[in-house]
Amino acid sequence: MNTGSAKLPEIRDVTVVATIRKSGTDFFRVRLIEIQGRVFADTRVFFTDRDGQLRPTPKGITVNAEQLREIMAALIEAGKRMEGAS
Repeated sequence: MNTGSAKLPEIRDVTVVATIRKSGTDFFRVRLIEIQGRVFADTRVFFTDRDGQLRPTPKGITVNAEQLREIMAALIEAGKRMEGAS
């Protein structure tokens, strides 16, 4: 187990693609982010702090373009199966 204080990579050029309500004060936020010169899609849960600002939580995923295509295809398939099950 690493007990050192690892430095997180700096995120640059954040573009918010969508913000979707999850619950009363929580939201899913889909973003394009740049880390070390590479662009990623980041989907994360955000919460509303006391000042009304959205803040990210550790709950989410960050993927590259290839992974995003695979996840999108899997989500579309899951949506079709959910529609067929109802």
